[in-house]
Amino acid sequence: MSTRATLRLTLDCDNACGFCGQGSRHGPLPFSDDALVALREHGDEISFVGGEPSLDPRLPTAIARARELGFVAVGLQSNGRRLAADDALFSALVAAGLSDLHLSIHGPTAEVHDYHSGRPGSFAAAMDLLERCARAGLPVVVTTVITRSNFRELGKLAPLL
Repeated sequence: MSTRATLRLTLDCDNACGFCGQGSRHGPLPFSDDALVALREHGDEISFVGGEPSLDPRLPTAIARARELGFVAVGLQSNGRRLAADDALFSALVAAGLSDLHLSIHGPTAEVHDYHSGRPGSFAAAMDLLERCARAGLPVVVTTVITRSNFRELGKLAPLL
């Protein structure tokens, strides 16, 4: 049975989600090859998380190194905004060995999702990224924070996926 570790690269984020517990903390976190090696000794899957890990310039190298160490799955938890806007970064992550994306989508419409993310246009970016992942053959898991503001709408989300 596989064991998946999570490694937080940064606290930086380009969203402003009202439900986020991170608060005003920002900046990259310490990261070393030793951390990846230690995690590999205890499992064979890893996900990079944040903040928003796609904002960290170390991400492509970290994904490639995780693959070199023998992680059989290397995932990324993301709000998708940077990946939707930066074709080169998306391609670099896939080429480095990204195996799956955990994409935050908090509602079935721009009105609902953008309200939760605090960023107009974030729903459109997520939908664009879903299409890009499908074309690239990259599996996507959609993650949703259930709130009082979106729980009545979530049944409408599945048909979009």
